Amino acid sequence: MEERNITERESIELIASMIQNSKRRMELGSGNVLISWGYVTTIVALIVGIGHLTTGHVEWLWLWFAIPAIGYPLHYFLGKRKERKELVKTAIDRYISGIWVTIGLFFATLMVICFIFGMNGLNAWGVMFLLTLPCCGFGCLATGIILKEWSLIAGGLISMILGSLFMMCYVCRIDIFGYDIFAFALAFALMMIVPGHIINHKARKASC
Repeated sequence: MEERNITERESIELIASMIQNSKRRMELGSGNVLISWGYVTTIVALIVGIGHLTTGHVEWLWLWFAIPAIGYPLHYFLGKRKERKELVKTAIDRYISGIWVTIGLFFATLMVICFIFGMNGLNAWGVMFLLTLPCCGFGCLATGIILKEWSLIAGGLISMILGSLFMMCYVCRIDIFGYDIFAFALAFALMMIVPGHIINHKARKASC
């Protein structure tokens, strides 16, 4: 049997269908991956920032470890609560998954390196803070471009710009320690919380 070559129009419709399918897969109600990680990171950052500015104690910085400690179990729990029926995983889903898996592996490796430095009396944890916004911003920006979601593109771009400004201040030895944490929290709100709610709203509206 001869294989039928799809037309340009059919190809565009197929890609559009995969994009819409990927958007529906992202809609997990209260368990949306963007919303869950966004709220956890933003709230922890605000607690760390307020605690450090009001007390001056650097011990507040240990609370950063609460983000993966809370985020991963919450992500798993909320993801299990919402069954994604009748949605086939497409190439678009694999592209998005590949982006975030790569970012996750990068930070896991970076954490191990920071631990090694720490065992030798060197504090390298600030590097993770400086790289978080550019890397996560890139992930949201790339996801937004693939899904054609402007809220993700804008949030990701803002995060990358803020992260770059943090690095410039560090290189130029401009002291913004403490206040940069509030900018960090704002970036995650714009990068994950706002787009997450927008995507959920669009998904619910489309399903009505």
